[in-house]
Amino acid sequence: WAGNEVEFSDKKYIVMKESDIIAKEV
Repeated sequence: WAGNEVEFSDKKYIVMKESDIIAKEV
């Protein structure tokens, strides 16, 4: 299940769903 990688405050997060804010911190 491919998540979208996004960067917030110089940290990378994977957002699994559109409704999810932060699903998992990488």
